[in-house]
Amino acid sequence: MQKDISVMIVDDIEETRELIKVFLSFSNKFEVICEAGNGLEAVKNARKYNPHVILMDINMPEMDGLQAAEKISMMMPEAIIILLSVQDEKEYFKKAMNCGVRDFIAKPFDTETITNTILNAVDREQRKNKIKTTGIKEIVTESKGCEVITVFSTKGGVGKTTVAVNTAIGLAQKTGKRVAVMDLDLQFGDVGLMLDIESTRTISNIVEDISTITSDRIEEYMIEYMPGVRVITAPIKPEQADYIASNHIEKIIEMLKKNHDYLIIDTRASFDEITITALDKADQIVMVSTKDMLSLKDVKLGMNVMKSFNYSDSKIMVILNRIVGKFGISIKDVENIFEKKVNIVIPEDQKTVLISANKGIPIMIHDKKSKVCKEIQRLSEIISRNIA
Repeated sequence: MQKDISVMIVDDIEETRELIKVFLSFSNKFEVICEAGNGLEAVKNARKYNPHVILMDINMPEMDGLQAAEKISMMMPEAIIILLSVQDEKEYFKKAMNCGVRDFIAKPFDTETITNTILNAVDREQRKNKIKTTGIKEIVTESKGCEVITVFSTKGGVGKTTVAVNTAIGLAQKTGKRVAVMDLDLQFGDVGLMLDIESTRTISNIVEDISTITSDRIEEYMIEYMPGVRVITAPIKPEQADYIASNHIEKIIEMLKKNHDYLIIDTRASFDEITITALDKADQIVMVSTKDMLSLKDVKLGMNVMKSFNYSDSKIMVILNRIVGKFGISIKDVENIFEKKVNIVIPEDQKTVLISANKGIPIMIHDKKSKVCKEIQRLSEIISRNIA
């Protein structure tokens, strides 16, 4: 990341502008190059000084933050606009998505919140720009029908989320089509963490507005991670999962299918009401396991349960993850246990996986030469071929 990130602070209260300058002064990454006390000044100074990041209050005289953000984003689409406002105005953030706003900081804020939000926004923008130059195909504008892929396991800790996130990236890279990712591990989902996404917009916000939201508006609640890939993250607080029901999930899936070519759903390791809905709605279930006996036992039980649901054999793919050499139980033994072919074998590569997770950059972007990446590419190829 560049040493200096140029910042414009826009707020009609001088004390707030001074406080933000103090917060940013604690890091050598930021340079405040201009200020503005209202939206009109913000538009004028943005044109004059061309700041990299604009911290924008919403409620200001003469021209409010949303109007100013819309004008600036049309004039300077590369500018990273971050809204500043009080907690009860988060509803404005949804509307602001159409005005070019990238993120939201709730008042009151502290040094860590404001600096981390800026750094994450800049980092995401740099990743997007890098991805645009690394071979992603142009995204198609017309869908021929969305296919739902639910990634599941009845054993936790087998790398299910890693497979889900990287498969979404792999499908976007291979097909150039629109991919949605939805985290349905509602209490402890890690999709946002693995993609380094921090946002006030989660599936909880969609459920809050479920009676009025339409397929045309659902993208307002999603995060664009890269060209062609949009994400719905799990609730910020685990207790918010209690207010999400299977009928909500059914409606969200149907809305997403209207605007995407693929929907990748990450799930929790249990047959709860939400997960069963995701399995029922899937065109393809990707069942993930490792090769230890505990995982094989739990996944075998899970496959027996799915058999009782009368899922077709072709609907379920088996992925073995973190495989080390040819020691212990063989792939043939696993196939005999599952009574089903193993479709993909992903080798153990702890270093690559840990670096990817800690940086919040998927393996499909971070290390395209790794063996893990090659197998995920194969998985994406099989999915796209099966569904074509």
